[in-house]
Amino acid sequence: MSERLENKDIVTIFLKWKKVLAVILIASAILSAVFSSPYFIQPKYKSLAVIYPVNISTFGSESEVEQALQTLRSDDIKATMIDEFHLVEHYELDAGLPAIGTIVRREFEENVNISKTEFESIEIEVYDKKPERALAMAERIIELYNAKILYMRRDKTREVMMTIKHQMEIKAAESDSLEKQVSEMRMKYGLLDYGVQTQEVLRGYYRGMSEPGFSTKEAQQMEEVINNLKQHGGSFVEKSEKAWRARNEFLDLKNQFENARKDMEREQSFANIISKPLLPDKKAYPVRWLIVLVTTLASIFFTFLVIVWLESYRNDEL
Repeated sequence: MSERLENKDIVTIFLKWKKVLAVILIASAILSAVFSSPYFIQPKYKSLAVIYPVNISTFGSESEVEQALQTLRSDDIKATMIDEFHLVEHYELDAGLPAIGTIVRREFEENVNISKTEFESIEIEVYDKKPERALAMAERIIELYNAKILYMRRDKTREVMMTIKHQMEIKAAESDSLEKQVSEMRMKYGLLDYGVQTQEVLRGYYRGMSEPGFSTKEAQQMEEVINNLKQHGGSFVEKSEKAWRARNEFLDLKNQFENARKDMEREQSFANIISKPLLPDKKAYPVRWLIVLVTTLASIFFTFLVIVWLESYRNDEL
């Protein structure tokens, strides 16, 4: 651009071409308004939900929000939404296309935005040409999220229950075996309670020996009991204690099993809904006034650049 044009007053150029600029201004405003109308751009409504994930068992260094985001964005939730809302037909896609699954998922992802906020909550934005469908889809995503988390938790709890049940079976067999051995020793050797029985038998034996009427038969019976206590008392006490521990361990496992069963059967929500999705009453896309404003300003700007170039070219010719 020449020195004369660079130093020329911009206002002079603007006033000289004001009619052309005015025509461009009006034409661009009208055209942008027309081409951003529903006849050319399908308007969409937005339903917004904000949730805060709770009651989630995290893995490793993942936070509850990160795990919730992975669940909300999972392929099976997308597949369920596509199937339940018949999105292939709703998005007016050709079901016969070879890559229709990829195409409809991409379309779904363009209309459903799930993101983390700065406050550690999650925003779910659903855009659709029908406000009722936008609301229904937002609500259904939250329902599927809760159902998936609940399924994963119950599946994990079911595995824990199977492990506990196996341990219970082993401990029950051990307890029954020990109880049987203790019972046999009671029947065979007359052993009941080693501590009390030893004390009482010895006391009765020595007391009887000091009494003149104490018979030989009674003495032999007591001696037999004392010998049984000496020979088998230690084993009896050991097996009794093992049987007691096995029984208590079985009861502890049974308590764990019952708690796990209650946890699996419990209905639970994994999202506190901070902002409930509402039925939108005005379209969110396209923003016509913004389209008209940007288009008009851009048209004026580029037209003015062309005018400046023309003025420079003419001045150079002169």
